[in-house]
Amino acid sequence: MDKKEDFTLNNIIQIADFSILEKKTKWGSKECKHRTITLDDNGQIVTCCDCGQQVSAYWMLRESSNLWKMLEDQLKRREDKLREDKEANLYRIASRRVDKIWRCKDLVPCCPHCGEGISTSDELGSVAINKRVDEARRKAREAIKK
Repeated sequence: MDKKEDFTLNNIIQIADFSILEKKTKWGSKECKHRTITLDDNGQIVTCCDCGQQVSAYWMLRESSNLWKMLEDQLKRREDKLREDKEANLYRIASRRVDKIWRCKDLVPCCPHCGEGISTSDELGSVAINKRVDEARRKAREAIKK
């Protein structure tokens, strides 16, 4: 073992109920990355289809776990980006809803807090407030209601 091995969650790859602890060492062929392989059940041999070299089952397991981790990280980044994009577009969704109601002949949108109708003569959007200030005010109102 190395002087001080790091047994943190960053070194553990979780695949369902199966856990793999990584220990980093450099090994492998620099000429071929062995991206296309053949698994031979008869003899349990792993062979690279590109260069014809037999590779160890350990190496194959390592590459598979690295790929799994990479894809898992990629999926997490995509989920985070999707969540951020959705949060960024909430104001557009709200404005589309209000616009759709205003296009109706006999409807006006209502304030979600007081329930009073908002008409076009109220000049919606001509006055603005900082988001943090608004959130603080909302929390204070909720605390008073409780």
